[in-house]
Amino acid sequence: MNIQEVTISGFGSFGRPQTFEFKPGFNMIVGPDGCGKTTLIQALLWASGQIDHDGSNEDLHFKGAASLKPAGQILVALTIAENGETSPLSRFASKNQSLSHFRLCEESAPIEQFQDQLPKIRLVQDRKTLLDLAQQTPRGEIFIVDELDREITPEDATLFTRSLQHLGEKNQLIVVTHSRT
Repeated sequence: MNIQEVTISGFGSFGRPQTFEFKPGFNMIVGPDGCGKTTLIQALLWASGQIDHDGSNEDLHFKGAASLKPAGQILVALTIAENGETSPLSRFASKNQSLSHFRLCEESAPIEQFQDQLPKIRLVQDRKTLLDLAQQTPRGEIFIVDELDREITPEDATLFTRSLQHLGEKNQLIVVTHSRT
């Protein structure tokens, strides 16, 4: 299973709809602080049902900006690919709702009904977890590696690179970083 595309609207720092495309295997997101990298990660985890912010979506809504009103609804829409077939998945919530709703293909329901069909995304935020995962050789998973390059010393660079390559061979890997090197 992998994510082909995500569109985010009214979520966090994304007041206007933003679409990101991903490929199977290795993907990289590079940008300075404040450009929305963390919001993208949160949106992917929220859409897959892995974070819920204690059932309140209030802190997820776009708060507004000089030229944009605050968002009344948040939406994260994914296109999921598995075994050559694609499926649309979306999660949405209005400001006045305490619960969000999921829509998979044409069916809308609470998360419990879709739990087995949602993508499993693993957030990797420390070097040891990355190295352990590379040794386990998981298959068909989605990993987000969040700014681990800050922890890597020159001595570890080769091992870090090999670990990323190994994970990316059989999984979708989304690496988030500030560094262009």
